[in-house]
Amino acid sequence: MKKEKAIGPAPYSPTDGAENLAVATFVTLLDNEKVKADIKTRDKFPNIDGYLELVDETLQTIGKFETQVRKLPKTDPKISVKTTFLSYCEESCLPVILVGVDIKNKKAYWRYIDKNFTSQLKIREGQKSKTVHFPKENIIDGQNTEYSLLWKSVIESHKMKLKEYDELKNSYDILARRSNPALGLIKDEFRNIHLFLDELNKRLNNEFVIVTWHLKRL
Repeated sequence: MKKEKAIGPAPYSPTDGAENLAVATFVTLLDNEKVKADIKTRDKFPNIDGYLELVDETLQTIGKFETQVRKLPKTDPKISVKTTFLSYCEESCLPVILVGVDIKNKKAYWRYIDKNFTSQLKIREGQKSKTVHFPKENIIDGQNTEYSLLWKSVIESHKMKLKEYDELKNSYDILARRSNPALGLIKDEFRNIHLFLDELNKRLNNEFVIVTWHLKRL
């Protein structure tokens, strides 16, 4: 009689070693005086692996990013990500940074993922993944710390967008309350104005980030 094989415990993921090495390599490349990393390994949370907190010279918090850290399959700085992750980046309250780690050469590359960027990817309906290319100048190698200035610009822009959104929303609410319902003024007109201002605010803030990055490179 053939003896049945005993069922053993569940194994680790085949990518477990590479994923942990990627995170460990990335953390060692960061400027610990400017960036405080809290990145988990072997967790089961979707979309992100942890947080990157930017601090000033007094170690007070400037702002925080969510981040996903991945091992680059090759030295070419690009990686395939799930479209569900890209969708998450569009809706997240915190700015999200994707990091690709070249373990062999001990380098990392980063990309700020927001709705402005994902719209350029032209994701088709039903598409499960998309390739994200990292700009080669967005490098973290343990020496160049320019990335911290760019991250600060992203955080400042993100804060401005949230502040302006709140101000626009408050203005819209006040306008709606002061309108005369008998005249039919609280209708689609105000909703459309609100949506227009929200979209305009979003585009201005995205452009602001790009302009700031270029100014800092001059």
